[in-house]
Amino acid sequence: MMLDSTRRDEALEAGYNAMLETPSIANRVSFTLDEFKEGCRDFDVYGFFDEEPAGMVFLDKNHAHIAILNKYQGKCGKVIKQALSIFLENRDYLIADVHKDNGKAIKFVKKLGFKFKERNDDILTYILGGKNVL
Repeated sequence: MMLDSTRRDEALEAGYNAMLETPSIANRVSFTLDEFKEGCRDFDVYGFFDEEPAGMVFLDKNHAHIAILNKYQGKCGKVIKQALSIFLENRDYLIADVHKDNGKAIKFVKKLGFKFKERNDDILTYILGGKNVL
C-alpha cells in the first residue's frame, strides 16, 4: 500500500465510494461525486493505493476525514499513519468525528492513537496530538 497526494481525483472517488459503502454515513451523503470533489478543492488530500485506489484521507482545517473501501479495510493503517504524521507537522492536533453507530471507525481511530474528547448528539469527537484543545 502506498500514500500518494498527486492522484487526487482517484483518491476522492475511492473515498466517496467508501462513504456510500458505510451504512451510518451513506444515508447522510446528499451530494454527488463532482460536488464532493469541488467541496474538497482546498483541502490536503492523500490517497491510499494498492493496484487500485483503496481510500483517502483529507484534512479540513484540523479535521481528518478518512474513508477506506470495504475490501481494503485493515490494510491501510500504515499509510494513514504516514498521512496523519504529515498533517501534524504543521498542526498541534487533529480531530476525527465518528458516528456513534460506526463501531469499526471508532475502534480504528483509537488504534491510530486518537483519544475520546466529547459527544455531540450522534457524533463522537476524538483528538490526536495537543492537550486541552476543544
